[in-house]
Formats: sequence, C-alpha cells, structure tokens
Amino acid sequence: MVLTICVLFITLSILLLSHLSEYAGIREPVPLLAELLYRALVPAVWAGSFLVLFRIVRTPLMPAVALPYLAILTAGLLFAAGLLSLVLQDVADHRGAELSTPSAERLYQIGGATVYFGSVEGIRFEDVVLLQPREQPVLRFYDEAMLDPEENGLLLFHTADRPELLRFTTQDRPWVSTPAAPGYLSLFLAEVAQAREHFIATIHFSLLSGIVLSIALAIYLSSCFVWIRYTRWPLFNALMSLLILRLTITLYAVISVPAFANFAVTLLPPLPEFLVVPSALGAAALLFSLLGLLRPRYRDWKRGVGYA
Repeated sequence: MVLTICVLFITLSILLLSHLSEYAGIREPVPLLAELLYRALVPAVWAGSFLVLFRIVRTPLMPAVALPYLAILTAGLLFAAGLLSLVLQDVADHRGAELSTPSAERLYQIGGATVYFGSVEGIRFEDVVLLQPREQPVLRFYDEAMLDPEENGLLLFHTADRPELLRFTTQDRPWVSTPAAPGYLSLFLAEVAQAREHFIATIHFSLLSGIVLSIALAIYLSSCFVWIRYTRWPLFNALMSLLILRLTITLYAVISVPAFANFAVTLLPPLPEFLVVPSALGAAALLFSLLGLLRPRYRDWKRGVGYA
C-alpha cells in the first residue's frame, strides 16, 4: 500500500515539475495544479499498481495473498481518483479551452520555428519575435503579424517591407506552448487520454458502473503478474511486462470507443453497454490467469531466479 501511494506521488510530482517548467510564470498555480491532477491521477494509479507487481516477487508473500490485496487497494484508489477527477473536470476543461487560442507573452512552435507575441488582439499580434535556428538571421523582429486562414499561416509585417508568410505545418492552429510532446509519444498520450476520459465518464454516468469498472481494471492489472514471472530471465520479463502495459493502454483505448460498445451489444444482446469494457478486461484477466497455471510453481520459479 505504501509503495503504491509513493509511486502515485512520484508520478504526479514528475508531471507537476515538467509542466511547471513549461508554464512557469504564465498560469496560476491553483488552476494549473487542478489540471495536472485531472490529467495524471487515474493513469498514475494504473502505473503505480503495475509497478508494484515487480515488488511482489521480492517479498515473502505468496501471490495468492498479495495479488487480492493489491486488487482491492487498486480498485479503491482508482475509484477515488475517478471521483476526484470529476471534481477537477470543470477546471481542467476551462484551462484546456484557453490553450486553444493564442496568448501574449507565450512561446508557440510552428514547424521548425518558435514565435513569441508581445500582445494579442483577436487575429492581430504586435511585437512579434521569430526564432528560426536553420535560417539567417536566426532571430527576427516584426512590428505586427496577422492570421491568414486562406494561406493557413501567419503574415509577418516589418515596417514598409512586404509581409512574409509563415505557414502552419498542419490545418490545426499550433496554439500549444512549447515544448510539445515528441512525435513518437503522441499516439501513446492520445490513447492514455482516451482511456482516462472513458474511465472518468463512466463514473460520471453511474457510480455503480464506476465501481464495476474499477474492480475489473484492478483484477486485470493484478493478473498481469503472470508476465513478471513468465520466464527465468528477469530482465526479459521486465521488458515484456512493460510491453504488456503498453498494449493494455491500447486495448483499453480500443474497447472504450463507442463503436466497439455498439458492436459488442449487437453481438451479445443481453450484455449491457456499461459492462462491455469490464467484460473485455475480465476476459483478458481470465486468459492471463489460465496462462499462469501453465507456468512452473511460484516457489520453484523464485528459487530458480534466486529470489527465494
């Protein structure tokens, strides 16, 4: 229990420090903290519960004792995190809406360039600074800039010179403060967000549905213990377990899409829609448990890897 709470606290602290470095001096501390907690609470419990599985093999407790205890603790923490996220949701949505429009005295990434606006009035910007590391000169100053929707970019004006066009790299406006998440993490972060939003929305829809989903997730995470002791090579098991965690996020993101729920209800008419995701997680947990029965006895495995 203590380790789970510590992992949760450390995860939140890392997120808090990273985002504070991004938004330092720009956003108010209380709304910022509310948004970070909203984003991180539920995923942190998932990660914390999963990481505790690695600790179980180092303790004298048998899995038959440790895993049910971990499942009960995880279910309680998940449900509590979901309830708290509901309280923080309005604040988080409000802060997210502000990021969809440009603001003064902030940095924005447009392709390989970084842009700073001294002041913002609608679609007009004044005192614009443009940093382009691959161009000469690297740093340029402009009196004024204006959004050009037709050209999908920014028109930059400097005294009597002809305006320059800085095109956006996508159709979306890049009004997100730098540094942005690396491209190779974008899919993972999107799947985490999808899974988190579904979990919170389920609790908002019905407390009973939220309890059922929390229990199903907790049982599934506990069943992943089979991958921690799958072979006699601990490093290989650790890497494979992290891959399973990554696939778990993808699995949750896929089965939480409304189209999947509609398909499952059509295929199995007696199944209520709110039980689709818990049932899928329960089926995966059952499969993992059956797989564990095919592995060597736990005591023999611990002795073989030197943990006994």
